[in-house]
Amino acid sequence: MSFTSSFCNPPAGKEKKKSRGEAKTPSPFDINNYRLLKKLGEGTFGKVMLASYVTKNQLVAIKIMSKDGEQDDFKYTRREASVLQLAWRCPFLCKAMATFQTQSLIVLVMEYMSGGTLQDLLNTRGRLNRDQLL
Repeated sequence: MSFTSSFCNPPAGKEKKKSRGEAKTPSPFDINNYRLLKKLGEGTFGKVMLASYVTKNQLVAIKIMSKDGEQDDFKYTRREASVLQLAWRCPFLCKAMATFQTQSLIVLVMEYMSGGTLQDLLNTRGRLNRDQLL
């Protein structure tokens, strides 16, 4: 899997043709097309920011990771992107919207889901029973 631009690609043959005068839609694969609002969290591999995708005014979570890390960090990031791509249709998981890279960063753009993480829920409520999971 390449980090240049994954996800959000239209199916082959389904690309919308633009007329000459029509404005080009900003790419979801360009960090400059997101307005960073606040830091949601930070972990071993990078930080997660709440952002707004400028064309749709849609809230997204952006995981930003430096390329300066260890080779194992990069492998973990590639694995995470692969899992997100495989889980695209699962209704219980956060959706990945785009992955791309800059000279120094790897960026995963994901659906924003308010309310914290599963780990936050487990820390506050403890073990969840079957009814809570369904």
